[in-house]
Amino acid sequence: MRRLRVGLVLGVVLLMLTPSHADAWFGVLDKLSGPGPFLGALFDARLVCFGDQFPGKRILEHLNEIDLELAALKADSKDAAAANRAAMAWKRLADELANVTAGIPRESFGDVARSLKAAPGFTPTDVVQFVQTPRTTRSQKGASPGYGNVEAMERIRATSIDQLTRNMARNSFGVFWSLCGNDKSRRTSIELETDFWYARANDAYANGNGIVLVMLVPSYSWRLTSYLDSGFAAGAYWFSSKGFEAFHGLVLQPARVELHAPADWSTPKTPGWKRFASVFTVRYGVSTFPSGFGVQAFAGTGDKATRLSGELTQSLSLFVSLKPRQNPQSP
Repeated sequence: MRRLRVGLVLGVVLLMLTPSHADAWFGVLDKLSGPGPFLGALFDARLVCFGDQFPGKRILEHLNEIDLELAALKADSKDAAAANRAAMAWKRLADELANVTAGIPRESFGDVARSLKAAPGFTPTDVVQFVQTPRTTRSQKGASPGYGNVEAMERIRATSIDQLTRNMARNSFGVFWSLCGNDKSRRTSIELETDFWYARANDAYANGNGIVLVMLVPSYSWRLTSYLDSGFAAGAYWFSSKGFEAFHGLVLQPARVELHAPADWSTPKTPGWKRFASVFTVRYGVSTFPSGFGVQAFAGTGDKATRLSGELTQSLSLFVSLKPRQNPQSP
């Protein structure tokens, strides 16, 4: 019982460290040769991400700088220093986006960024004219030569926000909590999974009482495609019930696959069913308890009082992200 309590405490501590929104796996663990099936809630924390560098922090800094200077210009259109700072921040943003090579589809923003880098520049005067022109009436007529580039930079800004959102989704698919920042584009990662399973009362086991299974399982996963992940895991399990003495052991998960929407479907501008589909991840896995279970481990009766081998057990889980994807610029 002491080890069971330790496992439960570790799981609770992990949950306390997670955000307050309810993201979780809801799963079915296939029936063992003994008790089951088990239904449960699974909570994954992504601890470390490995992959290409992504300039998310710098992009966000440029975006915030642009917003700050544009706000100053709207308050005082004669603030030449703010206009100059906004123009420089836009150019730094374009350069940053044009140099991104972290395995991210360039067609989403790279061509535009490169063309802006090669296009004629714009001046603080162009920025002032852009700010002073109402959004609904902006046009090229009567505009200064660099005005069009300022408009294009605004479109680039919107695109960069989408790109940050995509990278956030790429780093956090299928987990309750992620430590991966926007400075990496995840290819592989290490997670810690805490599972809480329950099998309803069955007269053949545990003297007719329900059975609780808790698992604490570190895992390693990697992206196979934009919509498919794979991985494996190994950790500890604890079985307990009012009908038998609690026991624990080693659990292995030699294979698991996860199916989810591409990261492109996670942006706020994504319409309809694609946006809806982006909140779901489906996982199929196999687990084994290599030491098996003793004759009286589950207090089986009759022909159920037998030793169980370390068989492979299938599981199917659904992850639901109940919190919508946030604008990376929001608090």
